[in-house]
Amino acid sequence: MPNNLSSKVSSGLLWSAVRSWGSRLSSLAVFLVLSRLLTPYEFGLFAAATVIFLFFELFVDQGLSDALIQTNELNNELINAVFWLNIGFSFVVFLVVYFSAPVLAQQMKMPDLAPIIRIGSLSILINSTALCQQALYRREFKYKMLAVRSLVASLISGVFGVAFAFYGFGTYSLVIQFLILCTINAAFVWRYPVWRPTFSLNIKPAFKLLGFSINVFLTKLLDFVSQKSIDVFIGYALGAVSLGFYSVGARLYLILMQMLSSVVLDVALSGFSRLSSQIDKLGEAYLNALKISSAIAFPVFIFLSATASLIIPILFGSKWSESSHVFSALSLLGAVQVLQFYNGSCLNALGKSNLTLITVFFKILFAFISLFIFSASGLNILIVAFVIGQLLASPISFYFGLSRLKLKPLLVAKTIFPFMVASALMWLGCYFIVSHFETLPKAATLALTVAASCVIYFATLFILFNKDFRYLLSLFKNKFKVA
Repeated sequence: MPNNLSSKVSSGLLWSAVRSWGSRLSSLAVFLVLSRLLTPYEFGLFAAATVIFLFFELFVDQGLSDALIQTNELNNELINAVFWLNIGFSFVVFLVVYFSAPVLAQQMKMPDLAPIIRIGSLSILINSTALCQQALYRREFKYKMLAVRSLVASLISGVFGVAFAFYGFGTYSLVIQFLILCTINAAFVWRYPVWRPTFSLNIKPAFKLLGFSINVFLTKLLDFVSQKSIDVFIGYALGAVSLGFYSVGARLYLILMQMLSSVVLDVALSGFSRLSSQIDKLGEAYLNALKISSAIAFPVFIFLSATASLIIPILFGSKWSESSHVFSALSLLGAVQVLQFYNGSCLNALGKSNLTLITVFFKILFAFISLFIFSASGLNILIVAFVIGQLLASPISFYFGLSRLKLKPLLVAKTIFPFMVASALMWLGCYFIVSHFETLPKAATLALTVAASCVIYFATLFILFNKDFRYLLSLFKNKFKVA
């Protein structure tokens, strides 16, 4: 990358890490406390409501925020048009959700869900006010402000959530926490705005973004369906309690996934978009990002999958042990997805969001086929079926990404192979320890697997792939210098 862009990306990575890790760690701490105060049924109700909020919220932005980041023809008139479109769509979507809440609750076979949907749907209105500002913050690599905002919002909303849960508000404590989080996030970007709206209601300038934004919107919509279809299947077929067990295992997975991957992915579209006219440099950036993520994400997710039966009871208590199978299966999926996401970022940067859309379509197709086949099975089998369905679409994603970047699959395989081998050997070590040291306290067994995993992973790289071992050391050294 050019020096000025490289500096921006490095700074963006650093503050994106602060934002992601700070907010996620505080969110995880709050989540650990709430899991001790609430029941699987209460978590299941909120999980069902969250699916509805997030689904309908997609129709508010419709990919226009990503289009603002990607376009090279940004001006105040264009931003203003997108802002008022967001506001207008949010009111329509809010009314639809509010008045359809009883029907949605009935369809989900959860009669207690309707009031939760109605109260929580206020988040749609709140979040719509911040979409443009957030996009401009990301476009300008202003991740420091986003980092502070996320951390403050997570901590304050978490305190309120725990307090209301302690006083017996049940599922409503999660709703209150969610609304406070949204409010603080929105208020913060308007306290330090990058841009200020006018009352001009000319939306015509936004029409030129539609070619890109519609593909992004459809991609996010289909990706949401592919990711959240399992929530609907579990809630409808197995009930709120099973959905609660799933939501805890999936929530921990998502928090860790975002901590590990969104640090880079959050900056990827902005950085890759600046290199979209230089395919060779974009390809180099892609390979480097892939190597960094595989070096860090592979061993972390493989370790989590192997030790899920220890981690879940230790963090959440024995009543959540059934969530261990969920967390284990999803962690294996995360090891692949953290690499696959770069394909979408590169394709969007190149203006090929239609190819990302096709990839997500196949993810949905394979996921739905898997879930329908095993819909009458229990929670554990349903999770495995979902993971397999998601993985079947990975080759399609890599084909589109590599073909547009003019990279050979063998080069990509060579880039990530050392870290795959080291992670696989590490998994065998974890499996042996977990299987043969069952009499030890879970915390002691987990500490032993952590030590053994570090030794196996780094020793494998040092002995078999010394060049990659030295690369990993230099990577951490450089990041500390940047910090």
